[in-house]
Amino acid sequence: MATKKKIAVMTSGGDSPGMNGVVRAVVRMAIHLGCDAYCVYDGYEGLVQGGDSIRKAEWRDVRNWLSQGGTLIGTQRCMAFFERKGRLTAAKNMILSGIDAIIICGGDVTAPTIGMEPLSGPTNVRVDDALLDSSQRMKIGFINVGAPAGGMNAAVRAGVAYCISRGHEPIAIHNGFAGFTRHHDDQPVGSVRPFDWLEVDAWASRGGSEIGTNRELPEESGMELVANLIEQYQFDALFLIGGFEAFHAVAQLRKARDQYPSLCIPMCLLPATISNNVPGSEYSLGSDTCLNELVNYCDKIKQSASATRRRVFVVETQGGKSGYIATLAGLSVGASAVYTPEEGLDLETLASDVRHLREVFAHDRGMTSSGRLILVNEKADSVFNAKLIADIIRKEARGRFESRDSIPGHVQQGGVPSPMDRCRAVRLAIKCMQHLEEFRPKSHNRCKKDPMSASVIGIKGAQVTFTPMQELEEQDTDWKNRRPKATHWAHMKNVVDILGGRPQHTQGEQPLEGLVAKDVKRGLAYA
Repeated sequence: MATKKKIAVMTSGGDSPGMNGVVRAVVRMAIHLGCDAYCVYDGYEGLVQGGDSIRKAEWRDVRNWLSQGGTLIGTQRCMAFFERKGRLTAAKNMILSGIDAIIICGGDVTAPTIGMEPLSGPTNVRVDDALLDSSQRMKIGFINVGAPAGGMNAAVRAGVAYCISRGHEPIAIHNGFAGFTRHHDDQPVGSVRPFDWLEVDAWASRGGSEIGTNRELPEESGMELVANLIEQYQFDALFLIGGFEAFHAVAQLRKARDQYPSLCIPMCLLPATISNNVPGSEYSLGSDTCLNELVNYCDKIKQSASATRRRVFVVETQGGKSGYIATLAGLSVGASAVYTPEEGLDLETLASDVRHLREVFAHDRGMTSSGRLILVNEKADSVFNAKLIADIIRKEARGRFESRDSIPGHVQQGGVPSPMDRCRAVRLAIKCMQHLEEFRPKSHNRCKKDPMSASVIGIKGAQVTFTPMQELEEQDTDWKNRRPKATHWAHMKNVVDILGGRPQHTQGEQPLEGLVAKDVKRGLAYA
């Protein structure tokens, strides 16, 4: 009679609903197929401890497990497993128990341990083909530039894990170019140091930027110093994560290549900003997290406005000179009006909206409860801010309804990144690493001539694309307003107006200013 196969099941990482269902299914299916089922208790800790932590399971042992939460066989973080000695011990215990295969149910702690470097030395049982030859390995600098955004840490974590698994050396550059130039040689720890796999292990769900970020550009920090430091630390590539400041930084580095040969290395930018204003991509990390936070905030505000009856709230949103956040949030919460920098704001528009609000509240009778919400981008106009707009509406309401202003401020940057930001951060970061790897054999000269050596990764429609910086700088960038020339979401503004019942209003011509106005008045120029 053939020896029965022994199948083990283990849970790892944080406990999660459904884990007991997995254990039950594995145990009973293994028995059904004529195998012996084993449970490893307390996760990787049990695997390292061995003995009674690896127990045979019978059909009745998992009765009524399907509807129970958590994990009944336990899970525990095991630092010993991350060391060679601990993994050898775990392998020995599996051999002593006769385990032929193991099924692991877990989360973000499980993945890196499965893909961990193989045991080295005389006990080596396989060769990892993923590791590159030493001549093909790269030293890649990771730097965040601009304001914090949800997904930055998830992108760094994914990039670091990929680099280490391929044999590259990921280097952390703390606090942007300001930290790079001013604190790189601080003692005992400078701003430039190697990453460790365990260090980034828990970064997937963290907001902000664990390696810090700064808005300072290379030219402000000193381009010559930046070039010298890149040469000093022998970087083979740069991976930048950030918003329009990061985009501007790559543009400056690319243009300085003629003067500083050390800058002739591949550079890739992963857009990450709540403003979603980086040319070359329709989506930036952090914008989804920001929308979630802002929509939750506006929902509560609108609930208050509806509960108290006849009240208008004017909410000020962030986003710089891009109206993406205001427009999408307005669409999500059913705003009556949205004011963006792209369209601007004048007194006639505001007067038209006040008349519309009067008509709306005039029909508010009996049980009707109609709270209203207006969203205004912080830079929609240099004069009309949220407070002034609310004051004007209150004045013109003539006692028929009230108005209040509300500013969520930096709450919009969010705490824990949204699932979409995390997933896209991982996907795009790995694609960026693969893109940088394509330049391994290229010399500085060849790298300088290749337009793709300085590029932006982006999502356009359903495609992930890499676009050369030079092309974006010349054709698709509105440098004055720090945004792309064309916006994929512009048509949504009209949808917001239609669904909010806002009357169509054609904005008047902007008044001429300064010397131009005087010349037109004198007949020396045309408007």
